[in-house]
Amino acid sequence: MRMEENELRGKIENPALKLAMDGLRASEQDGRPSKIANDYFLQELLKARLLCPVELETPPPVEDAPVKIEGKIKIFGLNAQDGRSFLMAFTDAEELKKWRDKEEEQIMVWSIARYANILLKQGCPHEGVVINPFGENIIVKREYLPKLLQRIRAAQKPLVVGEEEVITDYSGYPEGLIPALCAYLSQSGDVERAYMTEMTKEDEQDYLLIVDTKENPRYLFPCINNATEPYLKDKKMKIILYGTELADAVVAESTLIFAKKKK
Repeated sequence: MRMEENELRGKIENPALKLAMDGLRASEQDGRPSKIANDYFLQELLKARLLCPVELETPPPVEDAPVKIEGKIKIFGLNAQDGRSFLMAFTDAEELKKWRDKEEEQIMVWSIARYANILLKQGCPHEGVVINPFGENIIVKREYLPKLLQRIRAAQKPLVVGEEEVITDYSGYPEGLIPALCAYLSQSGDVERAYMTEMTKEDEQDYLLIVDTKENPRYLFPCINNATEPYLKDKKMKIILYGTELADAVVAESTLIFAKKKK
């Protein structure tokens, strides 16, 4: 998600998924959806990048702690007339505007797997995800998601932390930012992994750094800020701990930028 907000919204379009959704709807007019139409829809859904409207909630900073170290993410749901609730996913900016047309809307780009991980958590009140609720209005029910995740995992390569899965292409980030960040994290000795993603709000673009460490963040995070501030230019970087609610919500769609080398 290394883009400005307007470019981010404009780049997410999913034409193949929309075509598959139209085909699925057309097949339903004859009764039960055809297997071919359903398989084509699932095939494109697994590849899709979907717009998810969110709201970041961060607590006020502690007086002697200059860095916010934890926050919550609010994911908007949609209530059906029968009382059921669904998370929302949008294929493109035009579909998002049908729900709420606000330029300052905070958005994240998620895969269907990210939605599944949330919906399958114990106690989740939502019964599935609705794609383009004011357009094609396709519902993927929660009970189907375990099978969908099985298909995703079967197609994925295992993550090799610290080796080929760590990014080496830094294009799209401010020059020098990732090398400086990795250099500091390597020297700190207590950071196992670090992930980075981007959040956009109004005309601002912030980097969100997720750090897996046992070190006290009150001391570590300001040091990371000092090491990276010269490279951020007009950008900002927020740092949160791995394993927090916000981190759990975004880490699957983040990029692994650092992993401690195993001895």
